[in-house]
Amino acid sequence: MDLSCFARYRLFDGPTAIEPLTSLNAGLGGVRIFVKRDDVSGIGAGGNKLRKLEFLLGEAIAQGADTMLTVGGRQSNHARLTAAASARAGLKCELVLPRVVPCETRDYLGNGNIVLDGVFGAAVHDLPGDARVIGRAFDHPPATKLREPPHRIFRLRIIAVALVKDHIIRVLLFSAIAEVIVAERSATDDVVLELSR
Repeated sequence: MDLSCFARYRLFDGPTAIEPLTSLNAGLGGVRIFVKRDDVSGIGAGGNKLRKLEFLLGEAIAQGADTMLTVGGRQSNHARLTAAASARAGLKCELVLPRVVPCETRDYLGNGNIVLDGVFGAAVHDLPGDARVIGRAFDHPPATKLREPPHRIFRLRIIAVALVKDHIIRVLLFSAIAEVIVAERSATDDVVLELSR
């Protein structure tokens, strides 16, 4: 699949390692399984969410957005990576973080990903409520205020809804990772991918 026709902002400086799962492989009697180590990508503590963000950032920049806006739980890895990727791309980042976990400890509310969100320059907006609020968080202040001029917001959806755009991004994500693995195949001759149309 030719991905060059899709807007993309590259977040990976080079290939991430493909490593054998040695202990698991030992118990499988000759089957060799490998893992793609996107968690060591070097940006925001990594993870496969960065591959999706490459396409979302590309689309945001192509639309002239100056700010990424997303919603997640108070300690959301998605929010942290959005903040890190936005900083790399030179975009502002606004995180609307409902309190979806019933925990009010100082450590939960003020450490971990919340600290990293701030390090990456994201504005964190606390939204009281439970898990039901997350699906409606874009309809509450501050998200509604951020969608007004002069802001040029690109809104990221993380809620699992059946949107065509979400499915297209997933196809791009899996195509991109397959493309990377095929390109790196020489490093692990055991990896064989069959991509169907």
